[in-house]
Amino acid sequence: MKALIVGPGNVGQELSKVLTNHGSEHEFFAKHNDLDSFTRSVQPVDIVFVTISTKDKGEAELSYLMRCIELGRPVVTCAKGALAWHFETLKPHLGTIGFTTTVGGGSEILPLAVGNASDPITNLRAIQNGTVNFLCWGLQGGMEDEASVLTEAQRRKLPEPGAIGLKKIFDSESRDMWMKASITYNMTGLNGTVSPDNFNVSLMEEGVIRNLLRKPGNRFALEIREEPKFSFFSDEPFSLRRGSWHVLGSFVQDAHNVFPGLSIHEESNAIIVERRLSGTNKKSGLGAGSKPTAETMFFVDAKRLLKAD
Repeated sequence: MKALIVGPGNVGQELSKVLTNHGSEHEFFAKHNDLDSFTRSVQPVDIVFVTISTKDKGEAELSYLMRCIELGRPVVTCAKGALAWHFETLKPHLGTIGFTTTVGGGSEILPLAVGNASDPITNLRAIQNGTVNFLCWGLQGGMEDEASVLTEAQRRKLPEPGAIGLKKIFDSESRDMWMKASITYNMTGLNGTVSPDNFNVSLMEEGVIRNLLRKPGNRFALEIREEPKFSFFSDEPFSLRRGSWHVLGSFVQDAHNVFPGLSIHEESNAIIVERRLSGTNKKSGLGAGSKPTAETMFFVDAKRLLKAD
């Protein structure tokens, strides 16, 4: 297998190690907004991996994905912007794109959210941001003090690039959560499609953020259902309504009771999906982190696409 990695950042570097360890030839593409060069670079490869950060509304990611689709090249992405803002454009091509890690990193929780008209989803709740989950876990006693938590988060390369300090990290991760919420809702197929622009957003003060992160039992969660079921705080960083469906992102109390039997420690992600006929399915695993993301891109998405090809 010969691969092209778009973006030499943290995930791209980890992916390079995974490919090397499995004898796969690969190279990096790091030329910004140069589709002609990208087209030439894609020609000799078997698969493309897009590992860039979302700096816009997914336009850069979308251009790479669509060019791969046009050229008939399987493509795997961990970038969220294209699916969050341009879901309708990509929807006809989802079978040729690997996007498991766009929500949940290496936890593989997104496939549980895929809609099924004969067995529709009635409720979905998920912890989708490993960085915020790590902050909750650390500040609630998992580590000694706030400074240690922030230092360890940076060491693990969990925050978005350039985010330093509690509020800046949380604000940057909030954008990440809006994107993931959009992708998750769109995958359910419940009532039309949404983008991060559709959410009602409330940025909180640092003191409020700190108190919510520190409160024992708290976790930040997404819920999608017709009527909110669990006890959320009044401080709701984002929410929207589509028809009778509510999409709410906020801190949930007593998270171990909301996600029974699932690991919600450190940078874990978790999901519980209730369907009308088949009942409840749930899953948890490592969310944030370059290594689990890279490994899932290779072992799950790339293997599936190349086998189908």
